Amino acid sequence: MKTIIRAVSYFLLFVLSLQSTALAQTDYEKKLEYRRKKIEVLVRTAYVGETSGYTSLNASDYRWTITPEGYSYGSSQIYGTNSGRSTTRQVSDWVMVRGGIRELSDIEFLEIIGDREKADEIQRSMDEKNRMGMWALGCGIFGVVSVIGAAAYTPVNSSQMAIGTTLILGGIFLGYLYAPQRHYILADHAQEGADNYNIKLKKALGLPVETE
Repeated sequence: MKTIIRAVSYFLLFVLSLQSTALAQTDYEKKLEYRRKKIEVLVRTAYVGETSGYTSLNASDYRWTITPEGYSYGSSQIYGTNSGRSTTRQVSDWVMVRGGIRELSDIEFLEIIGDREKADEIQRSMDEKNRMGMWALGCGIFGVVSVIGAAAYTPVNSSQMAIGTTLILGGIFLGYLYAPQRHYILADHAQEGADNYNIKLKKALGLPVETE
């Protein structure tokens, strides 16, 4: 009887150990999945070196000259000095990263966290900027062609030159006004969205909220 009880106990311990191992493996796999899918908002800092300087020249002139009293001697000298300074400027930017590796665009980030309405709004804004950017490029090209054509006339075609100059300036203004943005959402909005998404992901995987 004791032998049977001992055998049953060993069997139960074996089964429990298998279950514990399976649970540990499942928990580890869940954590791996969370690390691959979690989103972080990171600050990226770079240091840019800048150098500025100037050169000053000094000249003196001496030469032979003939005078009633005889000859006099002179020479010319030109020398310069260089002055400059180097400074380092810090440039910071923030990025959204998934899984610690892949950088996300604003639209990708919004689609992942489920804010499709905001993503569509940004896409429309980007499309508008691209269209106006093409108009700006076209104005610049036609303006340059017009200026070159006006300069080919003798005398210069002033009206065509004015039109070309206006087109160039208009293209520059449109290009500046509708230049692409680095981000279309604010950093604090991105951080809040990332936090809420990560919490939902942990709950979906059955992980504690404090899991990092």
